[in-house]
Amino acid sequence: MKTALRLLRRLLPPDSRDSIESYFEEMVERISTEKGPRRARLWLWAQIFRSIPGFFSHALSWQWTLLKTHFRVTSRQILRHKGLFLIKIFGLAAGLGCATVIVLYVADELTYDRFHPGSERIYRITTRRVSQIGDFQSPTSPGPLATAVRADFPQAEKIARVISPLENSDHVLAVQGENRFFERRAWFVDPEIFDVLSVPFVQGDRRTALIEPRTAVLTQSTARKYFGDSPALGRTIRLELDYDTDSSNLEDFQVRGVVRDAPANTHWKYDILISMATMTGVRPDLDTNWREFHVKYAYVKLIPGADPGAFEKQLNVYADAHRNELPDTRLLEFRLQPVRSIHLATPTIAEMEMPGNRAYILIYSLVALLVLLIGVMNYVNLSASMSTTRIRETGIRKVVGGRRRDLVFQFLTESALITFLAFLLALVFSSFLLRYFNRMAGTGLTLDGLLRPAVAVPLVLLLAAVVLAAGGYPAMILSSFHPVDVLAGRNRGKKGAGVQRFLVVGQFAVSIFLVVSTLVVFRQLDFMKGRSLGFTRADKLILDIKSDQPGFRRDYESIKGAFSRCPAVTGAAVSSVIPGIVNRSGYYLKRGETYENAEKPARLKVITVDAAFIDLYGLAPAAGRLFQSSSGGDRTGSYIVNETGARLLGFATPQDALGTRLTAHYHRLTKSIVGVVKDFHFLGMKDAIDPVLFDIEPSLFRYVTLSFAPGRSREVADFAEKTWRERFPGVPFEYTLLDESFQQIYHYEEQMGRLLGLVTGLGLAAAFLGLFGLVSFYSRRRRKEIAVRKVIGAPSIHIVTLLSRRFVVLIAAAGLLAVPAAWWAANAWLQGFAYRIKPGIPVFLFALAVSILTALAAVLFQGLKATRSQPADVLRHE
Repeated sequence: MKTALRLLRRLLPPDSRDSIESYFEEMVERISTEKGPRRARLWLWAQIFRSIPGFFSHALSWQWTLLKTHFRVTSRQILRHKGLFLIKIFGLAAGLGCATVIVLYVADELTYDRFHPGSERIYRITTRRVSQIGDFQSPTSPGPLATAVRADFPQAEKIARVISPLENSDHVLAVQGENRFFERRAWFVDPEIFDVLSVPFVQGDRRTALIEPRTAVLTQSTARKYFGDSPALGRTIRLELDYDTDSSNLEDFQVRGVVRDAPANTHWKYDILISMATMTGVRPDLDTNWREFHVKYAYVKLIPGADPGAFEKQLNVYADAHRNELPDTRLLEFRLQPVRSIHLATPTIAEMEMPGNRAYILIYSLVALLVLLIGVMNYVNLSASMSTTRIRETGIRKVVGGRRRDLVFQFLTESALITFLAFLLALVFSSFLLRYFNRMAGTGLTLDGLLRPAVAVPLVLLLAAVVLAAGGYPAMILSSFHPVDVLAGRNRGKKGAGVQRFLVVGQFAVSIFLVVSTLVVFRQLDFMKGRSLGFTRADKLILDIKSDQPGFRRDYESIKGAFSRCPAVTGAAVSSVIPGIVNRSGYYLKRGETYENAEKPARLKVITVDAAFIDLYGLAPAAGRLFQSSSGGDRTGSYIVNETGARLLGFATPQDALGTRLTAHYHRLTKSIVGVVKDFHFLGMKDAIDPVLFDIEPSLFRYVTLSFAPGRSREVADFAEKTWRERFPGVPFEYTLLDESFQQIYHYEEQMGRLLGLVTGLGLAAAFLGLFGLVSFYSRRRRKEIAVRKVIGAPSIHIVTLLSRRFVVLIAAAGLLAVPAAWWAANAWLQGFAYRIKPGIPVFLFALAVSILTALAAVLFQGLKATRSQPADVLRHE
């Protein structure tokens, strides 16, 4: 009974608690006397339940009144110190803007392929093959495997293959009326793919769309590109597909479905899906031939409850039984790779797209955290300094009955309001930063992503942490003062002084770290761009022959000659790759007249060229001769290697390599090394020089290089377009200038440098404004001392020195903290480059000088402002 009465007392309104409580006590006593204690207890608990709604109504009303009071006090403080509050908001906004972009990016990276229904049961089957050549990991699998799994493995709910066009995987010509484009994302797929991976249909029947040959499914954007606003379903589109045969022609495909565009956060992007029956109708060996080497991906969805480990073991029993189907194979293993983990897995050859990079996720997260840290430290420092003006207010609040938790809540409310205003400004910063970030990282992030739970939840938690970090410390300082000490004038400005100095050091330590990082990125870029690459890339126009490649390879001399008739063209050459293009082709080479039973043959990257290529690109001979003719003896019997290739083959000097007979696994022809060229950097200075072999092999030709006289690129481009229309009618004309396209090699580093420079600028600006506000407040607090010093004759330089001395010392301390961390981070990042700078002392001295000058600019401005004040205006109020 006593417990119930105490609970009821808490539920009653405070202003009528005593009178109403006595009433309930009398009623309990009367009911207990007349009807017994049990009835009195039931009546009392009924009154308690009746009081609960009123209690909550009163509590909410009281809390709302208290909250309005807090906001009113906060708004007054903002209006009284507008400049300092703007500095706080800008510093927080800069950090929150960077953090928002990175939260969007990290959430996008970590949620790849999680939208597929049952994604935890979906796997890609990968292959490990150990042969006499080496140990190979591939995300692909042999064509017959999917057929076997479908028939003999009950744990597999569904399995489907995805196969790229065999010889034109990234340039399928698509034609519909006057619309002609090259498509990079066309795939042959089994019809079961729609049961394994999520491909939402907008039009058509997913069960029958890709059953028959010569049928296709388009994405919405692709359908719009070719058919406009007209319905695409049932219409015809023509596709040029190269099945690795002697010819490729445009074929008619009926559109049986339209699907939504592939989301950005999937490793498998697609624009056109083609029935697998089309491929197997031309190449039936894909279902039976284990030795067929073209790229084939297999995705399996296990039944609920199936053990992936047990399924993988059964796959490997099957693999061991068929290992002899692949020549020279000592070990064959199939592994299950969860579809959710593909994007952030270690990259292997033949990936659909470049996987994400965990290291750069950490780098961007760290940069955003550092800028946010500057903003928070800036806020805390200014708030702690401004707290000296609110000590008397705090003391009076405590005297009239204010509790410490109410004071803490007041300052946290103030922090929440400022953080909210800063977040609104941060959205503006974020929209600006996203332009740079999307170009750099190849993403398509937008602020709409903030509505996704994977983004919204971390962002809300981040804002809550900022509110607590930015408002908690000043609140604890102010609420800890004793009223007697406050009203007696004691303790002012003493608490938190050490923490304030630490925050100044922290701000500028982070700023110096960011400045060093930015300088290292740009110096590395300058280093890579300024080095000699070992070949000539100026004044060259590139034509990529994407259509009818079999016809081009049969008639390349005639086609090259047609483009060479332009008076401005000074030379022409044909090749399989050009500088700036990643070369994945290679020959396994064995010394001698046969390739059979080769033990650990050497693998060299191969560039197939005509006789003019090496001279056109200015590659310097190191020994022997260059190719003399694209036909005859050089085509059937000659190789040229670079110096690194000669060393890999075991030769001490280029001269030793001449005359050596080599047999290649690709065409099993035996040829002699007739020349060695000096090393060159076809992919810039990021990676080590590859061992390269030059071979005259037309079956891999793709590019035409036209060298032209300086300043005549427009003339050559116009002539090339006219000739193209004659030689390749109906095929879109495209060209690139090698000097411009080659710069894309460093595109990622350039964008990273610009983004880092922008972020560093925001961080420095926040640190500068924070110090500016701090010095302003510091000089205002010492204005009487400054006035007295001026009265007794102190020069202006003495007053400026007085104000700046402590901050210069703090920034020097920041440099001592930042330099070792920046040195370690710079060296760790530079390890990813084969050729790199050494971040020397000048870089760190420059970063330290930038930070000191930034701080001195703030201090000098406020110091000079303080020296211009009239002592009489300050002292007359004393």
